[in-house]
Amino acid sequence: MIPKRHIFVLAVLLVDFAAKAALPFEDDPDNVSFYAPKAEIIWAATNELPAHLKIYKTGPAKYSPAVQSYVLNLGGHIDTNTGLIFFRNRTNYMMQVMTNVPDANRALELGKIMLKNLEIPTNELSKADLLKPRYYPGFVTRGDPETHKLITEPSDMGIDFRRVIDGIGCLGQEVHFRFETREELGDFDIKWFQLIPVKEIAVATRNELVAWIKEGRARVMEVQFSGERRIKVADIKQITICDVQLSYDARYNFRLEKYPIQLEPYAEVIADIEMAANDRATITLFCPISKEALSRKIQKNKDFNSDP
Repeated sequence: MIPKRHIFVLAVLLVDFAAKAALPFEDDPDNVSFYAPKAEIIWAATNELPAHLKIYKTGPAKYSPAVQSYVLNLGGHIDTNTGLIFFRNRTNYMMQVMTNVPDANRALELGKIMLKNLEIPTNELSKADLLKPRYYPGFVTRGDPETHKLITEPSDMGIDFRRVIDGIGCLGQEVHFRFETREELGDFDIKWFQLIPVKEIAVATRNELVAWIKEGRARVMEVQFSGERRIKVADIKQITICDVQLSYDARYNFRLEKYPIQLEPYAEVIADIEMAANDRATITLFCPISKEALSRKIQKNKDFNSDP
């Protein structure tokens, strides 16, 4: 018979274990376990990792009355539960001639104005006070009424500003604008949670990361397209870690049907794997970056799909 005090301790441990949420890459159905206990692992990455990182609790963004008024006057919508903002202005590209569609440079200027109006802190959009947006040019093909020929011309320019937390990129935290003909605003989306620091955690050492990869703590993306190559993990003789990048993930979890309530950092490991002397491939491993995240049972996997 187990003493009551031991049952109490066991119950506390089980509750604590259950309270630990899985890292986002563990819930991704496209990722499978990577278990290679016999492979030699060589650390060739030259970038230095910080000694400590933070775990954040998420909450709805708190927009000022001026921002709320600005969005509503544009015809936009604010989701008070999540703090997400979106605006749509559908344009029928086929029914009008495109004029003065902004290029990337002009879209950046217009984007900066929007960021100011929406009170988005630009110091959280880059690593060195330089905005580094991504551009998404759009094009439309239509008939020219004068020449009666098909012509293709710019229709819009999309621009994304990605959020950076403590110098680390955060997936799912971004500001997107799309500008159309006559530099009109076509739509925008803002995903910008309030982040509350929970605690600071120690970053794993190189030896710990190597051990976790060998144990099956990491995941690898299962490629899902024609022509993929099936790799047997048992055939991998050597793993060379070429680069380690840190990340947060605040994207919507479709399996759980909700946004994360807590952001924990993790590592994206670019690795070169060798099956034979002339048989190599490059893969990306998703791996815990601290002992705080080692809540999942070690899982084993025999093979996975990779790029050809």
